[in-house]
Amino acid sequence: MNQLINMALDMISHRPDIANNPNAQEMINVIRTGDSKRGTEIAQNLCNTFGESPNDAIIRAKRFFNIQ
Repeated sequence: MNQLINMALDMISHRPDIANNPNAQEMINVIRTGDSKRGTEIAQNLCNTFGESPNDAIIRAKRFFNIQ
């Protein structure tokens, strides 16, 4: 994994609000390990929780990050 990404993940994971949150730690671990199956499960659960389709979530994320 890219050193810059590792550095960012380390910084994020040591923040008290993240370090004390098991769900956030699991999501960071998914990114570190590249576990796409678990990442998909988490994303689907979030979509279900917020009542949004995966396609709508992608559109919203692209708009938020200004990605075309």
